[in-house]
Amino acid sequence: SLWTAVVGDSEFALRSLAAAMGLLAVAGVYCSIRELTALGRSEKDQPPDRGVPWPALLAAALTAVSVLQINNSRQVRMYSTAAALVAWGGWALLMGLRGRRSGWAFWLLYAVLALAACYTHTLALLTVAAQLLFAFVFLSAASWTRYTGRRSRAEILRLWAWPSAAALVIAAGYAPWLGALREKSEEAARTYWMG
Repeated sequence: SLWTAVVGDSEFALRSLAAAMGLLAVAGVYCSIRELTALGRSEKDQPPDRGVPWPALLAAALTAVSVLQINNSRQVRMYSTAAALVAWGGWALLMGLRGRRSGWAFWLLYAVLALAACYTHTLALLTVAAQLLFAFVFLSAASWTRYTGRRSRAEILRLWAWPSAAALVIAAGYAPWLGALREKSEEAARTYWMG
C-alpha cells in the first residue's frame, strides 16, 4: 500500500497509520461537535468566536480516552480509519447544512468521505444513513424556518438539493459493492450464525 511504501513495513510503521487515524478521529470529533453546537443559530445570531468550546473539548477528550478508540488505534486494522472518515464526514455534513457560500464543496467532501467510510467498514453504512437522516430531519424541522430567516423558497430547495445529491453519489458509488456485500452476508450467515 501507499503507507508501507512511504514508512516501511515494520510493526511500528504498520501501527502508525492506525494511530494517526485515531488522532484524526479525535480532531474530527472536536470539529464536528463545534459545528453542531453552532448549527441551530443563524450566522447573524451567532456571537463572535470567544471562549472555550467546552462541548467540543469534552467530546474530543472522551474520544481520546475511550478504551475502544485506543485499542482500535493500536491495531493494524481499519477501525480507526473508519472512525476518522465518519467523524470528518460528519463535520463536512454539518458545514454543508450551515449553508455557507461554498456549501456544494462541503457536500461533495461529505459524499467522498462517507463513501470511503462505507468501503472501509460495512457498518459505516448505518452511520452514513443516520447522518443523512439527520440532515433531512433538520431541513424539515419547523425551526428551520427560523434558522433560514428570509431565504426564498428557491434557496431552501437548493439547500435540499445538496444532501439529496450527496445521497445519490454515495448510493451510486457503493452500488458496485452490493453483490459482494450480499455474498459476505450469506457466508457469515452460513458459517457464523448456523454453525
